Amino acid sequence: MSSLQRRKSQPQASQLEEAVELLRELVELQRQTAADTAAIKAMMEAAAQPAPVDNEAPTPHEVIDQIKLIDQTQFLTPKQAAAIAGKDATTMRRWLREYDIGVTFATTTYIDKTKLLARIAKRSPD
Repeated sequence: MSSLQRRKSQPQASQLEEAVELLRELVELQRQTAADTAAIKAMMEAAAQPAPVDNEAPTPHEVIDQIKLIDQTQFLTPKQAAAIAGKDATTMRRWLREYDIGVTFATTTYIDKTKLLARIAKRSPD
C-alpha cells in the first residue's frame, strides 16, 4: 500500500474531533437519561407506597370532648322548634329545607335556635 493510499484512508483530524465531540455529547445525554430514569423510578415507588392508616377509634372521652365543643342549648329538635314558633313539626322540617335554618350532626338534623328566631322575626308583622 502506498503512502498516498494510507493518507486517503485515514480520517482528517477535524473529522476525528467532531466524532469525539459527538461521542461526548452522547455520553452526557446517556448519563442525564439514567439520572432522570432513576428519579422517575423513585417517584413512582414513593407514590406506590400505601398511606399510613390510623385504625385507632377515638376513645369515649375524646368523643365527649368533641360533643362539648357544641353548645347544645343552641340546637333544637323540630318538635322543640315547633313549640317555640307556634307551628307543627312538619312546618319546621319544611323550613329546614327552604330556609337553611338547620345543621346536621351525624345523621340527625337540628334547628339552629338563632336562625329560627330570625326566621320568626321576619314572618311576624312589625
